Amino acid sequence: MTVSPSDDKLIPCTPATPNQVGQKWEWTASAGFKEIQGEAFVADTSKGWDQLRERSVTHPAGLLDCAEVGAEINRLVEQIKRFSTTSCLA
Repeated sequence: MTVSPSDDKLIPCTPATPNQVGQKWEWTASAGFKEIQGEAFVADTSKGWDQLRERSVTHPAGLLDCAEVGAEINRLVEQIKRFSTTSCLA
């Protein structure tokens, strides 16, 4: 969780994940806490296959943050979904 302060309010928020929008709140002294629109997940286009070679990804979920890698994972998952709905094993 991060908290962004300004003159009259605090904005605490949680990071977005590939399957969940980040949560965000606004706090003011006069109104207290209220939930506001969170941020959607966006893969980092500056990250790709090189981050795998550098071993900078420390958690499997971090693969989806690498735009090139996440796109390939999503492509493969879609193929698996299509196969499983047309296969006699489904």
